[in-house]
Order: sequence, then C-alpha cells, then structure tokens
Amino acid sequence: MKTLPGRVRVKPSTAIVPIAPSSPTELAEAIQEFTVASVAPNTRRARAADWKVFTSWCAVQEAETLPAPPKTVAEFLVSQVRAKKASATIIRYSQSIAAVHRAAGHASPIGNEGVQLVLRGIRRTLGIRPQKQKAAFSAEVAETAVPGYVPSNKYQGARDLALVLFGLATAMRESEICALDIEDLKPVGEGFLVDIKRSKTDQEGRGRLVAVKRLREEFAAFCQVRALETWIALLGAKEGPIFRGLRKNGRPRPTRLLPGSVDAIVKRVVSSGGSYDAKKFAGHSLRAGYVTTARMEGIDWGTIMEQTGHKTMEGVKRYARYAPDTFAATRVEEVFRNAFRGRKG
Repeated sequence: MKTLPGRVRVKPSTAIVPIAPSSPTELAEAIQEFTVASVAPNTRRARAADWKVFTSWCAVQEAETLPAPPKTVAEFLVSQVRAKKASATIIRYSQSIAAVHRAAGHASPIGNEGVQLVLRGIRRTLGIRPQKQKAAFSAEVAETAVPGYVPSNKYQGARDLALVLFGLATAMRESEICALDIEDLKPVGEGFLVDIKRSKTDQEGRGRLVAVKRLREEFAAFCQVRALETWIALLGAKEGPIFRGLRKNGRPRPTRLLPGSVDAIVKRVVSSGGSYDAKKFAGHSLRAGYVTTARMEGIDWGTIMEQTGHKTMEGVKRYARYAPDTFAATRVEEVFRNAFRGRKG
C-alpha cells in the first residue's frame, strides 16, 4: 500500500481492465453507430423521406442542397404551399432540413431570419389546424365489429381479435403493440401488468407498466384478457413476440408483426361489422378508442394519461373523438352558482 502526502493511503487497484486500442476507422464507425441510434427509426425514415422531397426539388432547380442557402430553402417552402401541401407537412419539411444540416455539421438554414419569416407567414396563412383524424375504434364500434368479424382461419381470428381488444384496452401505439413479447406480460390477479419497455416518447427505455383487467363474464366476447389468453394458447409459445405475421397456410410465423400491419387488421375487423366505413380507421384508432370511450364514461384526464402515457393534456386531448357538452365541460354555471349563493338578498 502506498502512502501519499497528507497521510492518504491508496490501495492499488486490481480491477482495472486495460482497454484495447481502437483504430481511427473503428472509432469513426462507433461514433456513426451511436449517432444513428440517437434518433428513433421512424424519425429517421420520416427525415429521409422529407430530405428526398427537398433534394429532388433542388435537383430540378439545380440548387445546392448541403449546405443549402437560406434563399433556396425559402423558395422550396413557398413551392410546397403552391403544391397545396398542408402547413403541418411544410413545417415538418423545415424541421427535417434543419436536422440533416445539424447532423452533417452545418448551420441550419432554417434559423435564418428570412426563412423564419416565410414559415411564420405560412402558419398565419394556412393555419396549423391538424389534418382530419382517423375515427376511434371505441367500445361502441367494438360492439358491432367484433361479433361480426369472420376471419379466414382460426389463427387470423384469434390474433386479430386479441390485437384490437388488447390495443383498445391498453391504448398502446402500433409500434408498442408489435414490440411486445410474451415475457412482458405479468399475470396479476384478474389480469396482466404489461411492461412497455420503450415507446415513441421513451426512446431511452425507461419503461412503464400498464394494467389490464379481465372483464366480467357477461362481457366475455369483448374481454381483452380472455382474447389474449386464447391467442397465446393457440400460438403455443412460451416466449418471443406476442403478435406475429401469418404464413400462406394461415399458421403463425416466428417473427413479430410489423406496425403497418396493425392498420390493416383494424380495417379488416371494422369492415366485417358492416356498420362503419373501414377507410376512416387506422392503427391509431385503437389508442383514440380508449381515450374516447374513457371520456364518454366520465373518466378524468389524469387517469386516462396514466394509461396512455401522455405527458401533456394537449397531447392526450387530440385522441378524443366525441362532441363534449361544452357547458358541462367548463362548469361555468356551477362555479358562479356557488360563488353567488351567499350573496342572495
């Protein structure tokens, strides 16, 4: 043991592991790998698609793309207005252009004052009202669609009904549903605790638990727990993806279902009911269905956010597809009735 000035004794470490030197190429590849991993796959795909729109336009105009002059970007944004693109789409283009420039080590042309003025003018002229939303796969829709669903085989039927009922009850996104493994289900009492390891708003994998409880016997046809148990039993697997694609012979594949398939499954179940236009529904209809059903049953926003995982009231309210009683929602009459009660006479 070595004694240092000031009588501090330092015990030699035996746990130090030498690090093998890395070549410049290996370090560059590692930096690139972690840089790519810093952005969600869906975000990367969206940015790549937006960047392609921009570079294709620049190719026609014979304009430089990286770095792009602010004047070129401003002209591109205006051209998208003339092409009848929605303001939300144009704003997303600008965000993607900025992200690509920053990733390449260039200053973003979007920060230019002239470009900012163009964007502000687009917002004021076109507005930023969200585009028409997909319909909610609510309990009301399920009551018609689920009993009327006629699948092509038993595997498709069990999987599709488990997916739509489980997705409705958990208010999960398509990507979250498809990422679930059997090991993520913890049987608790009359239902499951579902471990959502990663999501769109949790890219670092902090995770969260969602509770799903078995419905009473009289609602067995719509019970998400029973539907999930039936599908897993038919699947015959103890681990791996819960929701999987199907082979041509109808039997399950070992690989997980892709998020885009959720959209097709929801449409297929809705169309079997015959009472709703399937084109108005999509994968996100399940998440919207939970929020809409919960609000119509008088559940408060805080409780709903616990299930959906939303961090802001503004975010969760976008999923509500119903016409609320404005007077009941604001409760103005109740506020002033109570306030003036002691002032009579």
